[in-house]
Amino acid sequence: MLEKEKEILIEFPIKNVDEFMEIQEKKRQLLLEISKYSKEELSSFQEEILKISELNSTISALLMNHISFFEEFEKELFGEKLTYRESEKKQNLFNGRV
Repeated sequence: MLEKEKEILIEFPIKNVDEFMEIQEKKRQLLLEISKYSKEELSSFQEEILKISELNSTISALLMNHISFFEEFEKELFGEKLTYRESEKKQNLFNGRV
């Protein structure tokens, strides 16, 4: 599952968002199942856990690269990027009178 997620992220931009979201949901469900086990019960799977950790690091790096790309793209289109908090501080059309 993580290998497929990695493949999807390498194909930039993401061509199949639905498949990516489906993988995210499956990962969430799997993590919920794994969380039911104790550390001792999982100790025999150290090699698999290490591989999962390495794949997650790669996937995190790919996601951060995508985020950086979109932030730079936004900056070029709209000037300095704004965070959501900064945009919330701006006055709206009604200036809070509604």
